[in-house]
Amino acid sequence: MPSQIVSSDFGKTFGSPLLVAPKGVKEAGGPSLDLDSKGRLALGYMASTDSPGKPWTASYRGVTFT
Repeated sequence: MPSQIVSSDFGKTFGSPLLVAPKGVKEAGGPSLDLDSKGRLALGYMASTDSPGKPWTASYRGVTFT
């Protein structure tokens, strides 16, 4: 599950993980991070609230969505 861990001493130590996914998310994957010119961090990921099984680990190559 997507978590945030913060360091206030340039990576010497870290705080406890904080879950950033909303309630109801059962699995998440494919994280992506971006940082803008003001130092703001954005996190994106794909998630499911009704996943029937194990997380998707294959490629999306050739997959179409309807």
